[in-house]
Amino acid sequence: MPTEVKGSQIRDETVTAADLGPNSVSSSELASTAISGQVEKDPAINGDFVLISDSADSGALKKVQVGNLGIGGGGGGDSDLIEDADHNTKIQVEESADENKIRFDTAGAERMIIDNLGNVGIGIASPTQKLDVVGNIKASGDLYADKIRRSTDSGTTTKINLNDEVIKIYAGHGSNQICTINSAGLKVDAGLEVDGAAIFNEAGNDKDFRVESSGKNHMLLVDGGSNTVVMGANSVPSSWAAPPVASDVCHFQGAKVIFGTNSDDNDGGVIAFNKSRSATEGSHTIVQADDCLGGFDWMGSDGANFDQAASISAFVDGSPSSGTDMPGRLVFSTTPDGEGTAIERMRIDSGGHVGIHCEDPGSGVQIDSSLSLNIMGGSNSYAAKTPANSPYAITDLDFTVVANCGNGDVTLQLPNATTAAEGRIYVIKRLDSGAGTPGDCDLDPNGGNLDGSTSVRPLSDEESVTVQCITGGWIIIGAYLPPGPP
Repeated sequence: MPTEVKGSQIRDETVTAADLGPNSVSSSELASTAISGQVEKDPAINGDFVLISDSADSGALKKVQVGNLGIGGGGGGDSDLIEDADHNTKIQVEESADENKIRFDTAGAERMIIDNLGNVGIGIASPTQKLDVVGNIKASGDLYADKIRRSTDSGTTTKINLNDEVIKIYAGHGSNQICTINSAGLKVDAGLEVDGAAIFNEAGNDKDFRVESSGKNHMLLVDGGSNTVVMGANSVPSSWAAPPVASDVCHFQGAKVIFGTNSDDNDGGVIAFNKSRSATEGSHTIVQADDCLGGFDWMGSDGANFDQAASISAFVDGSPSSGTDMPGRLVFSTTPDGEGTAIERMRIDSGGHVGIHCEDPGSGVQIDSSLSLNIMGGSNSYAAKTPANSPYAITDLDFTVVANCGNGDVTLQLPNATTAAEGRIYVIKRLDSGAGTPGDCDLDPNGGNLDGSTSVRPLSDEESVTVQCITGGWIIIGAYLPPGPP
């Protein structure tokens, strides 16, 4: 509060030499009217005075009472105060002797202090920095600083450094640099955790997003120019942006892709290929017959380009209609030697028919090419079962079984007629050779039955039978014995 000189404090007295000496002011000198003619307002008898020139009285010097020279608005206060009338708002110099501090109070509470070291404290009694503030700071202009540090012990390195046009953020103790911000962008040196939405390159510019790992400098790359996502690579050759690895793809380099599912139900992971004839994402236009819905391609380098070696693709197999009608087929293709494009080898159509070298199967399985079936124990070469390996237990890898009884007996044992074997078919042939005495050839139902009998079924030389497993046993569905000589 500025010091005021009030009319009641100015006395209409001409100053004489006696007025300037010690004890020169008496109580009688304080009873005159003021220069302005104001009525005296009971001024204090004791106090300090200054001299001013009264322009209304030809410039004569006049004594002016100013309360205490301590500049106290309340009158009678200490000489180290500037305070208001009720003493609760003030500026105080040295609350105690030689403490060398200045305090600023409002409404009876200390708000700011300047200590003996020149530290300024706002909301704190013992500031430790040049400006120490407890509370919020609001600035409408620029805030200039080279470093922002956490207000804890001096050993912490949780801080923000602002220098050389680079912002570096540290956390904890030691040299734990968290991130760097410069004209090139933001570089994160520690973990990044985002609880809300995060959008990169919202303007849709040709900018890349890249994540490095300990061994890969392109562990994740979003190429803003080619709309390509690359994972697990050390570099991104320009050839990856050309067919067959074209725009709008996700490229996994040198890595295995695992889809894991942990749930207490019978559901598993799914890779879904969605196809709509609409060019607008998320909208629907019905697909048409023979549209490809998606597929897998296996590519190999020929030294200059990647060529197709094999593929599995799904197609619309017929004309779909709105609702739940979407007929489909799977096509399996391989590339012949000397060529670079796969051709169809097998398909499963919408009716469940399997066609091998057949594009329009009419049966459950239709093979428009030669067919080879296993002969006795997994070998496609002819090797008849002889007494040396009798009895022979027929397995699920067999189809045609040949028995040579030219040197002794041979027993062929059918598998147990279990549910797993139902529908299985075997062709069994006796074909004797050798210089010894021919033996017997028996077909053993192995504890089950064969055409309703649990007994073994003997086979004559050159006789063949075809058997099939049904529930609980085996039946003969075909038999042939060549006629003897006429």
